[in-house]
Amino acid sequence: MSALRHYQSGALAAKDFLCRTHIDARAGRPFVAMRLRSKIDGITHALPREFRAGFIDAIYLFVAAALQGKAPDLLQWDVLAEVERTS
Repeated sequence: MSALRHYQSGALAAKDFLCRTHIDARAGRPFVAMRLRSKIDGITHALPREFRAGFIDAIYLFVAAALQGKAPDLLQWDVLAEVERTS
């Protein structure tokens, strides 16, 4: 698998993580900061660094947009287009 495909897979995994975290929050489940660290370390430890980079970059893009008051709709968010646009 190419470095780009690993990166894109990481970005898509981050979007999936954000969607699940959002669903949990709406259901009243508490956010656990360790969950993000565990996800990053647990999922990415055996994968190429490009996967980890894509995961972290996608999380960053979402947080940056949210802090600007422009959080994307996670169901509609084209994370691959967003990471490509900002790279």
